[in-house]
Amino acid sequence: MTAEASALPDFDLSTTYMGLPLRTPLVASSGPLTARIDSLRALEAAGVSAVVLPSLFEEQVEHEDIQAARLGDLGMDSNPEATSYFPDLADYESVADRYVRHLEEAKKALSIPVLASLNGETSGGWVRYARLLELAGADAIELNLYGLAADLDVTGREIEDEQVELVALVKASLSIPLAVKIGPHYSALGHMATRFIDAGADGLVLFNRFYQPDIDPRTRKVTPALELSSSSELRLPLRWTAILSGRVEASLAVTTGVHTGADVARCLLAGADVAMMTSALLHHGAEHVATVEREVVAWAQESGFDSVAQLKGSVSHDVGRLTAGNPLRGNVSEYDWFNTNFWVDLFPKLAQRVARNAKFTNDTDFVAKNWATLQTGFSYWIGLDGDGDGIPEGNPGEVKNTFDNIKLFGYDSYSASLALAGYQSMTRMAEASSRLW
Repeated sequence: MTAEASALPDFDLSTTYMGLPLRTPLVASSGPLTARIDSLRALEAAGVSAVVLPSLFEEQVEHEDIQAARLGDLGMDSNPEATSYFPDLADYESVADRYVRHLEEAKKALSIPVLASLNGETSGGWVRYARLLELAGADAIELNLYGLAADLDVTGREIEDEQVELVALVKASLSIPLAVKIGPHYSALGHMATRFIDAGADGLVLFNRFYQPDIDPRTRKVTPALELSSSSELRLPLRWTAILSGRVEASLAVTTGVHTGADVARCLLAGADVAMMTSALLHHGAEHVATVEREVVAWAQESGFDSVAQLKGSVSHDVGRLTAGNPLRGNVSEYDWFNTNFWVDLFPKLAQRVARNAKFTNDTDFVAKNWATLQTGFSYWIGLDGDGDGIPEGNPGEVKNTFDNIKLFGYDSYSASLALAGYQSMTRMAEASSRLW
């Protein structure tokens, strides 16, 4: 039985990632389990909504091609008639050939989106292999910006400019969505995120997990030291997802430290469109996907949510909000306009603040800038109206506003007055800007 058949039917798990409609936000990220067709089938049967294949590394392709060329040169001067010295290349399959074959077989075997992953060395290599993967049937491509900046003469700005240029070149060569998987070590990560998106990235994957080699003091040699992630590593991508959520025009994926349903819930609450798993699946097997899905559904229903769309980003501004006085804090969208505490007074305050700012500054663009936030906030807020009378009352068993830190039953004049003012503000802004709901 698949996770789809066993999931509770009254919670909508669907989401969208880079324009791709997905049944759930659970995605199997690049790893050993996506390198085999049998495990890919098992992942789909367990309920993943998409898979990311292991990365195709340009340097690996080039290295193998060089080795093949060297083999072809062996014995070529030994005897002009010794043609049997030359290796038979008729059945030779390069790294790139094997990757394309795996991609094609995955597309035939699965009914869910298959994303190819690419790590290049040269601009020509990035573009050449990206086109190759699109032609092989990839639904999207994930650029794996994995590299060590060890050249002491190269500045951070030079590296960043080169990466942005690569993203732009690859995007210009594709007709399918492009995600960029990045690490957390940029000096101004938020700014780099916007540069990647401006260059054409349709999604950002947070974060790349860099291998950290070790030294064996007994042998005095460098040794590999690969450790699987844990849920404790989720906090860093969670913070940056929250900071970027609602402020960038791109999908967001979290791919470090996602192990449980609670971890997936954290990702969604921070504003992620999907949560990607590798280490948890290596620990527990493909069937762990179904367990995580059940945990997410149970938590969401207990918390009063009806869909992923409703809960997504609902506490992002609490996690990622900039401090007062920060020069980047110029968008009212950064304020808390709804959350999971069933507070009913935050959204009307937001609507009034936007309307007031637009009225007294004559800045109609300010309304346009925040209209998507206002629509989402209004939809969440009106969902707190349990009896359908137009005045959201929140959850009777919870503190319903940020003013009275006690549980109230029935209506209070404070929340009801704010609700009426919120309706008026939304109506006037919609009329003034001629915006259709």
